[in-house]
Amino acid sequence: MSKLKSLLFLFTLTSIFISVGCKKDNKTPDNKKATPVDTTSNLYDFTIHGGHFDGQKFSGKMEALPSAHTTSKVFFLNKTSDIIEIKTFLTNDNDLSITCYMLYDKSTKMVQPLGSMNDSTKSNLNILFLEYSSSGLRNYFSQSGTISISNVHIVDDMIDGGHIGFQLAFDGTFNNYVDGDVEISGSMLVRLPHK
Repeated sequence: MSKLKSLLFLFTLTSIFISVGCKKDNKTPDNKKATPVDTTSNLYDFTIHGGHFDGQKFSGKMEALPSAHTTSKVFFLNKTSDIIEIKTFLTNDNDLSITCYMLYDKSTKMVQPLGSMNDSTKSNLNILFLEYSSSGLRNYFSQSGTISISNVHIVDDMIDGGHIGFQLAFDGTFNNYVDGDVEISGSMLVRLPHK
């Protein structure tokens, strides 16, 4: 009988260890809800090489609203042409504004390379730091470089154009009145506006 009690005790003890080890803890991180993905904001991310902001990275988001503060519109230069004009103005009203002008070829899905604002045959990009308005460090104007566009979505909802969403990558030389020429590389995600 003592062997039977010992065996029963061992079986009970083993069963307890197995059941405790296999029990799922409901407090594990697996039960956390996933963070929702922001699908309503325009995103920017760029790094400046040279000058006052050498090595600094700037990134953030701006609301994608159909307003004068945040717009991205497309203008058809000629309804029969594959070349369209894209004008984008993004601002967060506090410290940063980005303007972009591009000539986009719908057939090749490419934009003209970066140039200066004085050259209407090239794309241009302007980054404006509003908080540095008195120091001269506020404007960075594109001079030359590469720019690529992808995931283009056009909504033809105006007489001479419409709204546009796209992804943009750029790498080029920009000029600033204080720093002279600096290199800036980065990307932007511009969403179709929501109401």
